[in-house]
Formats: sequence, C-alpha cells, structure tokens
Amino acid sequence: MKKYNHIASFFAMISGIGFFLYDSIFGNISSLYHGYPNHIITIVCHGILFIGGSYLFFKEKYSPIYKSNILITMLIILSHGSIFATNNIKNSTFIYFLVKPEFLQLTNSQIINYTILFGYYFFFMILFRFIIIQFFVINVRYHDTKNIKNQTMKIT
Repeated sequence: MKKYNHIASFFAMISGIGFFLYDSIFGNISSLYHGYPNHIITIVCHGILFIGGSYLFFKEKYSPIYKSNILITMLIILSHGSIFATNNIKNSTFIYFLVKPEFLQLTNSQIINYTILFGYYFFFMILFRFIIIQFFVINVRYHDTKNIKNQTMKIT
C-alpha cells in the first residue's frame, strides 16, 4: 500500500485545503444545509485529512513519474461523484459544483451553454494539472533540501 501514499497524501491535502478555502468563502451555506453539528464534524474530518496528508508529504519523497496516477484517481472520483451525487448536497458542496455545474446554464442557447461548460472544465483541468505538478516539485525540493542539510550536519 505504500506505493499509493502519493495519491493518499495529494488527495488528503487537496481535500483539506479545498474544504477550508471553500468553507472560508461559503461556510454559512454548507452549515445551513447540513446543520451545525454536521458542519463541525466535517471541519474536524477535513482537518484530519489535511494533517495526515501533510504528514505523508513531509515523510516521503514522491517521484514525479507517478503524476498520471493522480489524474486517473481524480477521473474515478469525478465519475463516482457524477453517478452518486444526491440532492442532499445540491448547491452546498464544492464537489457538487464541479460535477454538476447547473449554475452555468446561463442562456437558452445550448451551444453557448456547452461552450461555457467546456471552458469551465478546461479551466479546472489546467488548474488541477498545475497543482499536481507543484505537489511533486515542492515535495522533491523539500526532501532534497532536507537531505542536503542532513549531509551537511554529518560532515560538521
């Protein structure tokens, strides 16, 4: 299972960061839909995900050759989300806005709406790819710097 730690670290960190960014901007919306006790549980769970993902990130060095694993996993997550999205989360969670962006139906023209939808998904695809690349770049730099410091300490 250790060979999948880069996937666990990435998605745990992205889930934690994404939730707290979303909650910072739209927190009242989520708590209105799900109630404050569920909202508090969600905050705790996403905090645990972020801390666990960060722990793995700083513990292990990940090779950038496994970037495609993260893309494949994201496609599986989005497929699952689009199939099993329920009305319970309608217009209240970030993943819902990613999977079912009904708010983009701005005109009566299907061509314009599909063009907007394509642009929306294209933007998120480029952003997601950039985040994946940065995940590996920062991880490798951190561990290379850590190794240089450890070697320097051994010499002196």
